[in-house]
Amino acid sequence: MSHVDDGALHAYLDGALDALPASESARVREHLASCDACARRLEEERALRAEAQGILAGADPGVG
Repeated sequence: MSHVDDGALHAYLDGALDALPASESARVREHLASCDACARRLEEERALRAEAQGILAGADPGVG
């Protein structure tokens, strides 16, 4: 089985995985549960998003 592609990984993170066909969303969930490499990518993306949200939350909207 091939690894989860970036589009499916982002759909998972966005909570939009259910917009994919049921067989595809099940494949992505199963793969993430069983593949250490993809699980690491998922956690890295989560951390990156959290960091970006923190930066944006601290941004002053009056600047610029």
